[in-house]
Amino acid sequence: MIIDRGMVSATEFAYIAGVSDREVNRLVDERILPDFLFKIDNGRRFDLSAAALASFYFGAVDVLTAETRKSVIRELAERIKDEPTCNVVFECESCSHATASHKLDLHVYWRFLKIDMDPFVSAVCERATDAARASQTVLSDPEILGGEPVFAGTRVPVDNVLGSLDEGMSLENLQSSWSFLSKSLIDDARLYVKLHPRRGRPRAPNVEVAGWKLRSRKIIPPGTNDA
Repeated sequence: MIIDRGMVSATEFAYIAGVSDREVNRLVDERILPDFLFKIDNGRRFDLSAAALASFYFGAVDVLTAETRKSVIRELAERIKDEPTCNVVFECESCSHATASHKLDLHVYWRFLKIDMDPFVSAVCERATDAARASQTVLSDPEILGGEPVFAGTRVPVDNVLGSLDEGMSLENLQSSWSFLSKSLIDDARLYVKLHPRRGRPRAPNVEVAGWKLRSRKIIPPGTNDA
């Protein structure tokens, strides 16, 4: 029985697993991951359970041979194949798809070796927690500004804030207009943009929403003399 434990995009998967985009493609092209752990449908999507496996495969490259690493992945994949939740491998609060009812044994004995997946799972969980928090910080809803990403609970476009910062505006000046902003929210917003890249050229800051004027690529707050 094949169970969908929650699929994420290749970009999200690469970040959570701590691997490069090229390495994510290798997982599929070289058949490193079993077929049930990914889908190819309007882009590649990956089961969250595979994040720790991918992290292990590329993280142990200097210690174990490729065949040994593939064997470990095959054994662990068989253990998780019929589990109802991705949390059996992905044991952290950030997994929003379900909650594990038990802990899966993530130790593999290979000849005279004992392979412990815990370090890889811990690192994956930390990154997944960051990704989950970013998805809660930023909202993209077709009913709000046509789906443009905004800070949750507001109508403030993320592009406006990040674009202003990138143009040299200080966070303190931004807070004079949007007092809710904080460094942690900015960090979450940048991560969200990284994990959810938008097609086409980036939009210029929508200064009308912010109430600022754009002059020579500098953002000027309302009331400032721009003569």
